[in-house]
Amino acid sequence: GDYPVDQMAVLPEKAEMGTGYIGDSQTFIAVWAAFKHGDPVPDIDFNENLVIYVHNIQYYNPISIGKMVMKKGVVEVIAMETLSARPIEDVVALSMAVVSREGVVGIMSREGVIQVAK
Repeated sequence: GDYPVDQMAVLPEKAEMGTGYIGDSQTFIAVWAAFKHGDPVPDIDFNENLVIYVHNIQYYNPISIGKMVMKKGVVEVIAMETLSARPIEDVVALSMAVVSREGVVGIMSREGVIQVAK
């Protein structure tokens, strides 16, 4: 779905990275309020799970998570987006997935591995 550019600071990782994770309910509630304002917040047990997300960083394109691969505790997100030259203005496309925390020590991003807090 669409996520407002003016709410990018609510996401826990730097906006220019394009990939990140949410590891606690307080942050998730704030992100969900910006992302799906008015919709009920999904019930996620953050002791057992975390939410991995991807979003556009240069152009606005619908984006979806195709799959995730974990190697040595680092999750690589395979995401697909259409290609366009439409600049990001008011919104970016955002995709999220709930995954088990078990064995996850990091999330691969364009800039390197984002360490996952326990």
